[in-house]
Amino acid sequence: APIRSGGMIEITEAESRDIDYLNDRVQIYYQLKVGSDWLEWPLGVFLLASPGRITDGRAVSRHIEIYDKLLILNQDILDASYTVESGTKVTSAIKTAIQEAGEDAIAITESDEALSSSRTWPPGTTRLQVVNDLLDSINYFALWVGGRGNYRAEPYVLPAQRLVKWTFADDREGLYLPDIFLDVDYFKVPNKVVLTVSNPELEVPLLVVATNEDPASPFSYQSRGRWIVDYRAEEEATSEEVLLAKAQRVMAEASQVTEIVSYQHAWVPLNLHDAVRFRNEMLGVSEKYTVSEQIVSLRPGKLVSSKVRRVVS
Repeated sequence: APIRSGGMIEITEAESRDIDYLNDRVQIYYQLKVGSDWLEWPLGVFLLASPGRITDGRAVSRHIEIYDKLLILNQDILDASYTVESGTKVTSAIKTAIQEAGEDAIAITESDEALSSSRTWPPGTTRLQVVNDLLDSINYFALWVGGRGNYRAEPYVLPAQRLVKWTFADDREGLYLPDIFLDVDYFKVPNKVVLTVSNPELEVPLLVVATNEDPASPFSYQSRGRWIVDYRAEEEATSEEVLLAKAQRVMAEASQVTEIVSYQHAWVPLNLHDAVRFRNEMLGVSEKYTVSEQIVSLRPGKLVSSKVRRVVS
């Protein structure tokens, strides 16, 4: 999704009297009392929108939609062509694009990769799309906003190589409810990914092929006896090495969606794409997954609804 996180806040109209809905921002924290001490984790900085008013005949309350700061870049639509010249360091171009939207809380992991040719976006393109296109060209995760409101992006890491941030187990100290939904869809998983890039400055278009020929994999050519191909024409890759990494990423992500576990659990400090270990004896599951979705209630003591996707090697 272009906007990675958002939600709804309900407050009384009296409490909302001094709020500037056009310009104020909300910082949300999760607090946990341990003994006499309070531990605290920032959950994000959000913009306010659509403050609808509701009354029950006794009082008036406001239901306020909130969106993370990606909304700023998504609403900043180009009114003229936007060009980044060949040879420009990509992470520098990304920072410039964000700063041009009036934002300076930026925490982008540096890369030495530079554009191999000039890139131009037409009027009507969102600034967020420009940034994400640039990130994709160097095989980074899409832009997201951290808990303290910084714009963040890091190099893409294959799910199998990510460190496990938390283990959910069905034991005496388990943090999840026994009601679990496991969904599996293996039908469309590719075993060959072909990526091409056409560039006027290159005599021969870049083309790379990534295949799954592991006999131990249920999706491989050896296991299925036929090729299932995902063919994509990419707009940009700064080098053949980056393009091959993107092909391997497409293969990994296509396999990743084959198994999804939905469950409810106590809150723990996790972000999207974090790796977790999930164990459940009744389902016969003890695997590594990545977090794909979380719904967090702001009411004390409420559980988190999560979806995690299985990493398939």
